[in-house]
Amino acid sequence: RATTPASSRHAAQATCARGRTTSAGSRASSGATHGLARPLGGVEPRHRRSGRPIDQADDILEVNHLRQPMRSTKRNISALGPAGSALLLGLADTNRTLFRPADAQAVLGLSAHATHERLSYLAKHGWIQRLARGLYLIVPIEAGTKRTWNEDPALIASYLAVPSYLSFWSALHFHSLTEQVPRIVTVATRRPHAPVEVLGLRYLFTTLSQRKFFGFEPTWIRHRQVPVATPEKAILDSLDHPDQAGGVSEVAKALLALAPRIDEKLLLKNLVRMRQGAVAKRLGFLLEILEIAPKLVPAVQKQITAGYSLLDSSRGQRGRYIRRWNLRLNVSAEDILNGMGT
Repeated sequence: RATTPASSRHAAQATCARGRTTSAGSRASSGATHGLARPLGGVEPRHRRSGRPIDQADDILEVNHLRQPMRSTKRNISALGPAGSALLLGLADTNRTLFRPADAQAVLGLSAHATHERLSYLAKHGWIQRLARGLYLIVPIEAGTKRTWNEDPALIASYLAVPSYLSFWSALHFHSLTEQVPRIVTVATRRPHAPVEVLGLRYLFTTLSQRKFFGFEPTWIRHRQVPVATPEKAILDSLDHPDQAGGVSEVAKALLALAPRIDEKLLLKNLVRMRQGAVAKRLGFLLEILEIAPKLVPAVQKQITAGYSLLDSSRGQRGRYIRRWNLRLNVSAEDILNGMGT
């Protein structure tokens, strides 16, 4: 058997070391040239719907996962032990990043108590993170040595309250109908749910009656179909609860943004089904001042009810009354139009 002299082996090792140093230096130089502003293989991240570049103030629903640290880690999944490895690999087979204790118990085949102990061990060592009662996040290898990671807030919301759907300000942003960046996640539910804070974001839940709980479509986010309000229903929900959408002025901007692609028949159908006179009043007034869907206005006016309602229920009792729409304008038409540069 041929042998390699010690001096030759040392020379080869030195050559490899120099090669790695040169390669690392080249990468560092390249990063400095580009200002380290292009993650994901040098491709500038862009908004998945509008195609515009993502900046630091972009939306919370889509870009948090692009901001995660991508450091190498010395940890190896084999160090988790058989049960921990089986759990993470079993969940990975279904492309899950979020899971409940019952999901873990089904994978492990252990008792509830033994599963709880295993989850506590994994959370203590940074492999999973407890987000809320009965909800865990798998922290991937890509999280690096700091073991910090985020997940799509819309996906988290679908786990926090069931049944529920994304609506109001978050749905308007999801459909690119507002330029504002909500720092909250707004969710429509059937049952009362206290606000919670998860991964630095506040989740607000608004309880809707059965007759208003409709108008959402399933949208695939990772492994789960997340219910999201259609653009038309998001507008109506926001007019029903302006405080959950940044106020009526923000809803007006969203309505104007939706105008080129608005489904007038669906909007009217949803309005009639909601049977909410105040929503009809606010919608009709906005359609008129924004000069949107003029043929729809008479049908909307038939849905208004007696008595006066505030244009923006999130503001105080002030402003003039207009009989045509049975509204008290605590936000003037001029303020709404000036706010959007119309």
